[in-house]
Amino acid sequence: MTVCMKTLALSAAVSLGACTGIAQEPSHNDQPRPRLAVPRCTVAPKLGADGTDAAWQGAAVIPSLSLSPGTEGNPEPRPTQVKLMWDEQFLFVRFICIDDHLESPGSGRDDDHHRGDVVEVFIDPVGDCRQYIELQVCPENQVLDQLFVLSAEPRFRSDLRFTSEVYPAEVWGIREWNMPGLRTQTSVRRLDDGRYEWITDLAIPAEPLLKRLKAKRFVAGQEMRCNLLRYDWAGQLGTRGRKLISMNWSP
Repeated sequence: MTVCMKTLALSAAVSLGACTGIAQEPSHNDQPRPRLAVPRCTVAPKLGADGTDAAWQGAAVIPSLSLSPGTEGNPEPRPTQVKLMWDEQFLFVRFICIDDHLESPGSGRDDDHHRGDVVEVFIDPVGDCRQYIELQVCPENQVLDQLFVLSAEPRFRSDLRFTSEVYPAEVWGIREWNMPGLRTQTSVRRLDDGRYEWITDLAIPAEPLLKRLKAKRFVAGQEMRCNLLRYDWAGQLGTRGRKLISMNWSP
């Protein structure tokens, strides 16, 4: 569940630029590390989770997410597309998810929304793994936002997870922290085939994200480590055999 993801080094990167496309660079365990060039938007999106919003047409696109390592039963990843763009004040992220059924058992800010369907964003704007944020949004537009701080120098295993000396003793999750200026919106519609299309829009504000960099605005050429995730559940909440299907951009 989410705890295992918190042990993961944020190995992927988004670069704020003027072009789109995914490139590859080596990672510490000889697996490709994805990089995404994110364009600056000419018109800011409306953040209404409206699939017809033309502002998203120029966004960088991650066409699908991969299964997280250790996902039980090796199921097919659920159809998930992620779009990103930015202006000086916000990093805009849109998730487009297709699902057979949706569950939102959490209630209110900072509940355990990952017990049901959820999309997640992890960002480390400095890139040293000493401080990073987690954002969760469920189909009911309920949010969990928390800040993680390391009280020791980060050290990693070959799979880029923190060593046992670092996690959990030196990793502090501050759930009481609420990200100033964060904006989210969701929409759900039934498709002709009976499945659901669930869209989540996030506007992640620059000023609280860039505090360690002593900056208040995003600028072209800036690079941040991040990961993008989705949790889906096979089986109804409370039933035996219910299994988590965890997907992310960078395993």
